[in-house]
Amino acid sequence: MFRSTLRFSDNLIVDNTGADEGGGIRSYHQGLFGGSSLFERNRIFGNIANQGGGVWAGTNDDGQETFVSNVIAKNVASEGAGVYARNPNFFFINNTITENVAGGLHTILNNESSKADVYNNIIWNNT
Repeated sequence: MFRSTLRFSDNLIVDNTGADEGGGIRSYHQGLFGGSSLFERNRIFGNIANQGGGVWAGTNDDGQETFVSNVIAKNVASEGAGVYARNPNFFFINNTITENVAGGLHTILNNESSKADVYNNIIWNNT
């Protein structure tokens, strides 16, 4: 099987604007064999979008979105200003999400096999 993994590591993603989804990063996997994304040790600040000001991540299959040791702050969106995650298997470990406008973390799990695991994060002072 063909399965891709997209890896974002050690980036500074600042002051970007997305037309609709993902002001800083938009990651979407679709298709028969799916894929996964790993976001680690990134600094994501001051981005703007309708959904997912900092990050919009999703999949239409059994892909996986993993966030480890990121700082996601001061992003703006109508929904999920820090992170907007749609229908993935979602792992969120050791992240700091703070001072985002329209919420820090928004997840939609609309598939009975989807799951969200959230461990040891600081989610603080989001509005």
